[in-house]
Amino acid sequence: MRLLKRFLARLRNLASRQTDDQRLLEEMEEHISRQTEEHLRAGMTPTEARRQALLKFGAVEAIREQYHAEKSLPFIESVVQDVRYSLRILRKTWGFTSIATISLALAIGANTTIFSVMKRVLLDRLDVPHAEQLRLLHWHGDKNTAVTNMWGMSDNVPEGIGAASFSYPAYEQLRRDNHVLEDLFAFKDVGRVNATIDGNAQILQGELVSGNYFDQLQVQPQVGRPILADDDRIGAPIVALISAELWQRAFGSSSAIAGRTIKVNMVPVTIVGVTPPWFTGAKSVQSSPDIFLPMSSQPLVAPRGKNGSLLGASSPEMWWLNIMGRTKAGVADNTAQAALDTSLSAVVHTTLRVDANTTIPRLVLQDGSRGLFLSKQMFAKPLEVLMAVGGLVLLLACSNIASLLFARSMARQREVALRLALGAGRARVLRGVLTESLLLSALGGALGVALALAGCRTLPTLLANPCGLRDRRDVH
Repeated sequence: MRLLKRFLARLRNLASRQTDDQRLLEEMEEHISRQTEEHLRAGMTPTEARRQALLKFGAVEAIREQYHAEKSLPFIESVVQDVRYSLRILRKTWGFTSIATISLALAIGANTTIFSVMKRVLLDRLDVPHAEQLRLLHWHGDKNTAVTNMWGMSDNVPEGIGAASFSYPAYEQLRRDNHVLEDLFAFKDVGRVNATIDGNAQILQGELVSGNYFDQLQVQPQVGRPILADDDRIGAPIVALISAELWQRAFGSSSAIAGRTIKVNMVPVTIVGVTPPWFTGAKSVQSSPDIFLPMSSQPLVAPRGKNGSLLGASSPEMWWLNIMGRTKAGVADNTAQAALDTSLSAVVHTTLRVDANTTIPRLVLQDGSRGLFLSKQMFAKPLEVLMAVGGLVLLLACSNIASLLFARSMARQREVALRLALGAGRARVLRGVLTESLLLSALGGALGVALALAGCRTLPTLLANPCGLRDRRDVH
């Protein structure tokens, strides 16, 4: 406790150094004046009296330094002096400072951007409660699988295939037979839809969801209500939830958004709520769809076809839905997978044409905490290459700056020799050089962070839509 009080007292003295220094000078001057007067009364001349008084008092500067050492924190003062001196040196050699700072900024900005995007695309989980409990349904098969025969692809498929797409009848049957997961919910990215908002046409990203979608993801809208099971039935009024970004962009974050009507592909749709700003849906961790629509609205707002036909999306031959579920307490994944695999086999036998030459797809439960995880398949290799290039750029930047610092130190030999001759210790000189390097790194790092913030907004867009190409989405 005593040491803490002493430290705080010294810190307070450091803050009020100028006032204390002025008072100390006044006290020393008063003492010297009195001694000078005594010498004058003894018959000395004024000049001699002043000289003798100073000799008797001692070294003024030494007394000041000793006083400050006892009353303040000399190490902090010397560090502040080093920083001021380093800033003057860097400002004087602005050419070297600019080149070193820009080199560091580009290298740090590139690496920070790439690492941030890799974390977002490959490592982050869906921002929903208990995302680790989510399981994505996936099926595996071979070139003779009944599903591939249905697609008419049996002559051109590889030996081992699989997908996370199911037919709507398969989803309904799997949900009815499910006793091993909490529940199954379905969703499907339908890509771009035409929307008319207050008479203005816009292109939005849409997603179809089942009536239990938000309930199973345990997400509540920030405004209004979610899509409910009663909304996901044939003949029900078409409702929608919009993203927080669309709410702000198109409606100015109006609190009266619930009940507003817009048109989606020329179909009137009533907005019932707004999703939280952090919610990105179940497909991806990167960005949220602009609008969520109930699955039952698909024939009107997002009609689908196969090979140009008007085959309904509720047909057993259209495998296009993504299905997820939450784990149930006490049920292992392999147990749940075996039970659902049996149900899928029954669905295939019931809804598809199966003969002796076809095989039944095998259902597999996969980790759904990262959504469909298509980003890993699409961007893992490009990001790894970018990370390697970024690391090489950082290495080259550090190497170049080290060479510049070495050449600069050779040019400053006379300055260092002069400082040593004037009494500066080697440790103090070395500390000054390190201070300059730290300031240079701080400048480069600050500018690099600014570049990384801009890059983190740009790089995901370039990866998701390189060269402005349109998205390609399969109907299955």
